This record gives sequence, structure tokens and C-alpha cells, in this order.
Amino acid sequence: MRKVIFITGARRGLGVACAWKFAKEGFNIILNDYKDKERLIKNQKEIQEKYKVECMVCFGDIANEDDVRRMLNEVKKNLVL
Repeated sequence: MRKVIFITGARRGLGVACAWKFAKEGFNIILNDYKDKERLIKNQKEIQEKYKVECMVCFGDIANEDDVRRMLNEVKKNLVL
């Protein structure tokens, strides 16, 4: 069973740096942010290509309860744990 990490603020800066570090260690990655979906998708593709880990994008605001429910359902449906 692979480890999975949900990283908020994964569009740039510290968030994306953490994503790269955990991907290098073999973690499956869930990238989250609420501002720039295109940037998240770019980060997702780069991580998958370089580290061959499962990486998905969950676009939404973690301060919004409805967004959190939706994102959790997406993870359950799409990520092989």
C-alpha cells in the first residue's frame, strides 16, 4: 500500500516544493489549491513524468465545507489507495 499525501497550496512555492519532495519519496500526491487550476495540472504532469507516482488535482477551497466534501469524494473515487 502506497502512502498518500494531500497538499494544500500546491500551485506554487512551499506547497509545490513539498509535493516534489514527497513524490521523490514515493508518495502518491493530491495537489490542492483554489486559484489556478491550470498551474495545478502543470505541476501534476511534471510530477507524474519525473517520479512515476499517482498524482491528482483537487481544485477547491479547504475553508469551504462543500468543497471539502466534494474533494474527498473525488479522492475516494479516483485515487487508487
